[in-house]
Amino acid sequence: MLVLVLLAAGCGGAPLPKPHPPARPGGFVGIYSDDVFYGSAAYRRATLAQEHAAGVELIRQPFAWAEFARDPGRFDGFVRDAANAGIRVLPVLLGPEPGAAAGHAGMRPPSSNAKFGAWAASLIHRYGPRGSLWKGDLGALPITSWQVWNEPNIPAFWAPQPDPTAYARLLEATAHAIRQADPHAQVVSAGLPTSHLGMPAATFLARVYAAGAKGSFDTVAVHPYAATPTGVLRHVHAIRRVVEANNDDAGIWVTEVGWGTGGKPGALTVSASRQATYLERTLEQLAAHRTALDLRGVVLFQWRDPKPYPGRRAIWPYFAGLVDSSGKPKPSLAAVRAAIR
Repeated sequence: MLVLVLLAAGCGGAPLPKPHPPARPGGFVGIYSDDVFYGSAAYRRATLAQEHAAGVELIRQPFAWAEFARDPGRFDGFVRDAANAGIRVLPVLLGPEPGAAAGHAGMRPPSSNAKFGAWAASLIHRYGPRGSLWKGDLGALPITSWQVWNEPNIPAFWAPQPDPTAYARLLEATAHAIRQADPHAQVVSAGLPTSHLGMPAATFLARVYAAGAKGSFDTVAVHPYAATPTGVLRHVHAIRRVVEANNDDAGIWVTEVGWGTGGKPGALTVSASRQATYLERTLEQLAAHRTALDLRGVVLFQWRDPKPYPGRRAIWPYFAGLVDSSGKPKPSLAAVRAAIR
């Protein structure tokens, strides 16, 4: 661990060369499903089986630094059960860091990029191809792709305000540590939405490149939320143009996309039937443009609507599930299953 910290601290922001070709994730269609992570062991296994039956081969899950420090066993159980269900895990490495003061203005970036990178490397030693979790496990599905942070172009995840240069430094240090631990790992940049809450995704990415982060990531992630599937495709093409403008060979991964069937009226709040239609069309259109976009996959947001709680805001993400809060399938589940087939 000390060696990793020193390497990350002394890398001067220069990541190791990218492996060629980078590791590729299994499965084109993934799901965000934190109900699996926080549910009981029985619920987790039953739900993972349902997701696999629907055609899902990858699950995207935040790995919060402070939460992992408190209870690594929960993460062990989650990763092991996902592997047993035939589903790979895409971890999103993010804060808050252990010991950070609680705040309501948004998540702050790490106080030390070197320490964050060292934590990332420790996860590879635990869950990667030679990870300690897999010893003697013939059904292992080691983690080979690692996403560095989430939505740093909005203040909710990079307080007090987005800073492309600061994110570029975090990405460089973390990529260096990841590649030291696993030279074949795929480094995925943070998923970027285009929202009135922060900096547009394409603008933020262009400034990350301008800060010198080219080569620190194998894949650019985007959260192309839009009013229609055509709008989704437009956002992804905008990211592709930024990548090409920087003469990069990075692929693209849609690591969140979806619509809600409830909440306050807005562009991302639709009827249950329209949610089904939009998700099916989105998967079809992205698959049709897969080669031109160098698209590595699509992660749908999300599997299940969370259960209501007092004081919860009525916003669309709480209604974006393929099943409702009671577990009843929406029309979108059948549509997604058909599109995957």
